[in-house]
Parts: sequence; C-alpha cells; structure tokens
Amino acid sequence: MVIRLLDGAHEEQHAFNINGMSWRKEITDPVSPIVAEQTIGISEAFNIRVDEYYGAGDYLYYFGGIDDVWLGLWGIIRAHRCRQKHLLPLCNHNKPVPFPECPPKGAKIRRFEVAAI
Repeated sequence: MVIRLLDGAHEEQHAFNINGMSWRKEITDPVSPIVAEQTIGISEAFNIRVDEYYGAGDYLYYFGGIDDVWLGLWGIIRAHRCRQKHLLPLCNHNKPVPFPECPPKGAKIRRFEVAAI
C-alpha cells in the first residue's frame, strides 16, 4: 500500500500514525529503520510504502495529539483478507485504472438515495 502524505498549510507540525502498521523511514532505502509515525510540517510531502505485514482488519490513522483527533484528523483503513467483488480496483497490473467518461452536458444523472435507518 502506498500513502501520499501532504501538509498543505498549518502552523504546527503533525505526526501521522497508523495503529498496527509500519513502514521504512526512507521509501527508496530497503535497510532504513522501520517506523510507525511520520512527522510532517507546512508544505512537506512524503510517500509512505507499507511493505511490512499487516492482517485483515480496520486500522486507525490519525495525526498526533487528541486535539487533532477531536478536530477530525483521523480515518480508517480497511484491509480485507481477499479481493472484494463489490470494490473497484485502484490499478491493473501496476497501471492506474482510468476514470469513467463524464456524462455529456445536459445528460440525466441517476441519483442514489440512502434510506435512513
């Protein structure tokens, strides 16, 4: 899995974490230290490649302290045991899958509605 991490603009540094996953500190160095956190500051960008083993399940990612989590800087990575038929692949033989064509101007677009539970 590859994560593209970018800090667009913020006055404070953050520490990107994924509970239960780790990666090499330097993406191009196979002997660099294994870490589970990446500090990031204003206008910095990092590519993180998770090659270390992780099992199926949900993994929380977040940025640093509890204040950041409270403000919404978190998410979940869901890893499945096997390929899921209902999920579209992100790539095909290491080539990106092209986006579908946009509908022509004025075309009717079907809306999906979600019923409240």
